[in-house]
Amino acid sequence: MSSSSRSTLIATFLLGVLLYTVLRFADNLPEVPMADTVRRTIPVVPASGSESKPAARDNNPADVPPVDDRGIPQVRNYDELVAHLNTRGLNGRLTVAAAADWYAERGYLGANALLGVTADAAPMSYYETLNDATLLALSDAGDAGATQMLARHSMFFDPFRGLELYELAISQGSLYAIVKVSDTLDSFSGAYISDFAQALELRKKIIQLHVQGYRRNLGMAAFATAVAAIRDGGQPIVDEDLLHWVAALEAKTARGSIARACAWSEEKQVEFGTARRRRGKPPLFTEPPPVFLSQPELEASLPCADTDHPVQFRMNLADCSDELIEGPDGKEWRLYVCAQ
Repeated sequence: MSSSSRSTLIATFLLGVLLYTVLRFADNLPEVPMADTVRRTIPVVPASGSESKPAARDNNPADVPPVDDRGIPQVRNYDELVAHLNTRGLNGRLTVAAAADWYAERGYLGANALLGVTADAAPMSYYETLNDATLLALSDAGDAGATQMLARHSMFFDPFRGLELYELAISQGSLYAIVKVSDTLDSFSGAYISDFAQALELRKKIIQLHVQGYRRNLGMAAFATAVAAIRDGGQPIVDEDLLHWVAALEAKTARGSIARACAWSEEKQVEFGTARRRRGKPPLFTEPPPVFLSQPELEASLPCADTDHPVQFRMNLADCSDELIEGPDGKEWRLYVCAQ
């Protein structure tokens, strides 16, 4: 194969990875209940000290939260969430704002209707105004959001570099970046690899994926990493999208490899915690957000349940209360309130 032919194959592969990986699990997704809670957050003060635009919120939420015909509280939007928290003796606005901060600090940078955050006011909009040199400086200072934006940009010319940057964001405290690592590994293990793996340079890049263990099976690594995200982030980040994604990855994993992947996910959780500790971050995420939604029967939907390595959450919910509510889509959800 000529040099120009190899270059064309690699360029085609990289473009395919770009379109597949950048668009899938994008930060701004169609609104679904838990994706609202997890993926859309308010701005935080960047490491540089300059403040991003404050989130826009309705100044007049309802005083009395509504209930459905069964007497179940309706928490379908920001106003109803604030009103519901107010009736519990909390400052609804401050509680919701603190929850939005929790998600932003863990890498979820898009808009969030339930938490009262518009797309223009989301952290993502701030990072999008910065050039790569500024993003790199912020990343070097430990700003996981800036690192994620650099990773997003890298997908346009070098998705392997993007993978490395998402791994760096994990060490800086991002939970969302774990999902993106899984997503990227899956894209590397899919049809694009099968179509173009004969290109020597591409084969070398795949082999040289720098995190130990990826090269033994990229598809299994994608599944193990996604399960590690569930273990690491706990109930506050496990939404329908993530559960469906993990189920799809499990379906593509050889039956005899599922137990090994579940064991590997435990190792990866330790790996992520070690990387965070080296940067002065807590190795485990145990503190929940002040308020979040969760599926009513989450335990029944978790992966690895039939193995010797079931998912065990480390999130401390001992001081949280929970109740059944009608969520943004009209379905039943459990509302956890962990604020004092």
